[in-house]
Amino acid sequence: MEIKMWNGNEVFFYEIGHIVEKDKSLVLELKHFDKELKGWEKQDEKESFRLVKIDGNKFYFDKVTYEKIDDNHMIVYVLMEESGEELIFNFKK
Repeated sequence: MEIKMWNGNEVFFYEIGHIVEKDKSLVLELKHFDKELKGWEKQDEKESFRLVKIDGNKFYFDKVTYEKIDDNHMIVYVLMEESGEELIFNFKK
C-alpha cells in the first residue's frame, strides 16, 4: 500500500506499508518519508501495529483504524501516543 498526503499542491509525506502474518495474527507495518523521500524512521526500523479486531468494514490495529467507505474511499483514524489526540484522514483513489 502506498499513500501520498497532500498539503495544497505539494506532497507533504508518503507512507508505504503492508500487512503481514506474524505469530498467528496480522501486523500492519509502515514506513514514512517526507516530500524529499527522507525517511522518518531509521533505515532498519518501521512502525508496527498488531491487528486488534475486524468489525464489518473497519480494521482495528493498535493505534490505527482503517474504515472502508467504498471502493474509492477510506478513512484512517490514528491515535497519537504523545498527545492522546486522534487524527482523522480521508483518502480517495
